[in-house]
Amino acid sequence: MELRLTPVSGIAFSGGIDSTFLAALAKRIDPYVSLYAVGLPDSHDIAQAEYAAEAIGMKRNLKTHFLSPEEIEAVVPEVIYATESTDPMKVAIGLPLHIVAKTAREEGKRVILTGQGADELFGGYSRHEGFFEQGVDVLDREIYSDLENISAINLERDDMVAMANSVELRVPFLDKEVIKTGLAINPELKVRKKEGAYIRKYILRTAAEDLLPPKILWKEKKAVQYGTGVQKTLDRLARDYGFSKKQGGHIEKYLSQIASEKGFDFINER
Repeated sequence: MELRLTPVSGIAFSGGIDSTFLAALAKRIDPYVSLYAVGLPDSHDIAQAEYAAEAIGMKRNLKTHFLSPEEIEAVVPEVIYATESTDPMKVAIGLPLHIVAKTAREEGKRVILTGQGADELFGGYSRHEGFFEQGVDVLDREIYSDLENISAINLERDDMVAMANSVELRVPFLDKEVIKTGLAINPELKVRKKEGAYIRKYILRTAAEDLLPPKILWKEKKAVQYGTGVQKTLDRLARDYGFSKKQGGHIEKYLSQIASEKGFDFINER
């Protein structure tokens, strides 16, 4: 994987296998590249990012932004506007990256790298386990499908929140040569089953063995909306707004209400 860094580059850093592998590779090019982590003070991602940064000798590179429920509430309209969506998943996933981009831009960064694409290319989602059980051909086909749809499902959202902060997003795992190599790898090396347990992204973890400690290599990462504490906060904000979780769709109702209050016409046009 070829990385091109400039003094104005940073890395969205959660401490998971994808972002930590990127950081370890980037360190060889620029030992001072900034790592940006966000999350509530007691969140999984903050603890994991701090551990991972220290483990790869980049503790001084880590820039930690501690979120608060009040900041999340204040930023929600910005993310809705940037993504043109009140979809709870889009907002919950887009919000941490929005903060990363905003923080990086305030420090003069114009480009941030993310680990986006590693899950799609190397079988990193839990659903890939089910596809594996149906046969390696099924898994292979679904990985192709994930890559074909990644732009509409993930990249568009991420690019929107980054560009809202005048920051360019780059995704090394989706480099053409990386994709070409990744697709040529046997699916059985992407998802492995050992003693009844699945190892997703097996080949990627193996490739990083010389750079990362086992605790990072073989740990399954929480989805960003849960790892940062954003999902839990949105859940509480929606309930505080008077929307019942028991009735279903309470977060989307809350987001739609915010959009309506802000006069976001594109929401009403759908």
